[in-house]
Amino acid sequence: AHKLPKPLSKTRDPALREGCDFSFSGLKTAVRTLCDKTVPAREGSADDAEPPERRRARADIAACFQSVAVQHLCDRAGRATDWALEL
Repeated sequence: AHKLPKPLSKTRDPALREGCDFSFSGLKTAVRTLCDKTVPAREGSADDAEPPERRRARADIAACFQSVAVQHLCDRAGRATDWALEL
């Protein structure tokens, strides 16, 4: 498994860090960088079958992204729900 950054965790703006806004820009950049470093280059033409190690590497990164993104959505939606119940 790969370690990907939690969205908005390093922002200096406390309103963004503690609010209900969603942002995936840093996470997307981290995924792109990780893909560039760890996914084997594709060989042959686009019609050739993808090698299993390349497919596994991409699937592992996708699963890590999904986990972090869903956790971010759950955290932010939970916070929004809490705020709404306080009204």
